Amino acid sequence: MPPLVSQGLLIIAKPVLGTFEYTSKNNTKDYNYLIGIACIKNRIVFIGDVNDAKRFLKNKYKTIDMSNHFVLPGFIDSHTHCFASIKAMNSVNLSFSKASNTKEKVMNILYDAIKAKKNDECLIAVGFDETLMKSNWYPSRDELDKLSSNHSIQIIHRTGHASFLNSKALKICEINESTHEPEGAYFSRDIYSGMLDGYIIGFNAIIDKKMEKFKEKFSKNDMMKWLKIQVSQGITTITHANPDSNIYDWQFFIELLEANAFIPNIILMESIHLLNEKRFPRNGLNGRVLRGHTKLILNEFESLVEEDRNELKSIIAMCEKQERKLAVHVISNNTIDYIIGLIKETKTTIIKRIEHAPMLNDDQMNNLISKKISIVAQPGILYEAQNRYKKLITEKDMRYLHPWKSFIDQGGVLAFSSDSPVTSQSPLLSISYASIQRPKELNFFEKVEPLQAIQAWTATGAKVNNLSNRGFLKSGYMADIILVDRNPIHEPEKTSVVMTLISGNIAYSK
Repeated sequence: MPPLVSQGLLIIAKPVLGTFEYTSKNNTKDYNYLIGIACIKNRIVFIGDVNDAKRFLKNKYKTIDMSNHFVLPGFIDSHTHCFASIKAMNSVNLSFSKASNTKEKVMNILYDAIKAKKNDECLIAVGFDETLMKSNWYPSRDELDKLSSNHSIQIIHRTGHASFLNSKALKICEINESTHEPEGAYFSRDIYSGMLDGYIIGFNAIIDKKMEKFKEKFSKNDMMKWLKIQVSQGITTITHANPDSNIYDWQFFIELLEANAFIPNIILMESIHLLNEKRFPRNGLNGRVLRGHTKLILNEFESLVEEDRNELKSIIAMCEKQERKLAVHVISNNTIDYIIGLIKETKTTIIKRIEHAPMLNDDQMNNLISKKISIVAQPGILYEAQNRYKKLITEKDMRYLHPWKSFIDQGGVLAFSSDSPVTSQSPLLSISYASIQRPKELNFFEKVEPLQAIQAWTATGAKVNNLSNRGFLKSGYMADIILVDRNPIHEPEKTSVVMTLISGNIAYSK
């Protein structure tokens, strides 16, 4: 389909209260009334009465009449991992969503996958989480060796921060019983023999590099396929939140978008490890590729000592000098306190986002809100990892789990994301899990309203990513628009995307 940017476009659909703004003042307050959205050259230029919108366009224009459907701004996935998602898409899936929640099922899936491999090939599996299993079982080195001694096997933990390896994979990675555990890593051992059992935590970056030549390479076509799946879910902008992004990644996405305009806009976070190297440009391809925050991951597997604090203060000082804005990866309650203390000590104002933050008490929320620090969370985890939460969080502490309602009520800025491949839920399912379908046992009283969840995927997603012209339906904003088959305020879990437009172009149509 040729681009529509050179001609006018009229979209006729039902509006969703709280996601749009009329262009003129004289408009009906009946939100079952159809609205006309006029677009010219990639942007919305008018929203209001359908006939007024037609008169506004004047000249020849194309009409998309979706009178029986509802219109929304495109979803913004504020935290995802594109390359890891490709790996997951092409790998064996051991996630909870595939019902591989018993030892027998996991081992059978791996056995069938091994049979399809040639000798010396690497088997990669993703999505496994021992806390979702009965008795916290995980596949040991010995159990994986029994599956095959001719294949290297790597099972990547659901979180992406750990791996389970067989002996051949350990040898490739040059890890043995005498290997020194680097700071921030943990090598699990058999309690009786002291031998490594193959569970390696906090060392995935090194493991991936060592095993790279044994893995199947993914192509631009793989990435295109995954991005088109995101478009079919209504996602029009993606934040690639890798902590090791480099200029080659930037060029990769530039070339991808040059080849196909009908994939999401990309925001690339910068790496803290490249502070002394050339920065990404502010934008590319007229804003289709954008520079995001600089991502900082703290060492949360060990106690943060004074040496770590001095290094972090140095990093903050350098980021301030380069006018960077920081997004900090946080998965523990103690780390929130550490970050708050660091902010008070350095008086820095460049920490703008906290990624994940599953546990927050009242004081921590107040401190983050007073410092105007946003939270980017993942509602899909409430479904996919609910058994993990039930196992690990005491009844007393459950009231601190994802306190999204309190955070918003007190003036906090909350955005949602998938953290793909950590969760695989669509934005609409995510909206449901954050609101009406939040599990009863998981701090249910902190559920948000469906509209608030929608805004966390749209307007607030735009805000935390510094997007001034996306995430809302308004004159002057980019024509990143989706149409759905029912009102998502009422039944988000049953709602489906039927059309996605990016910059006024039809990128997906059901």
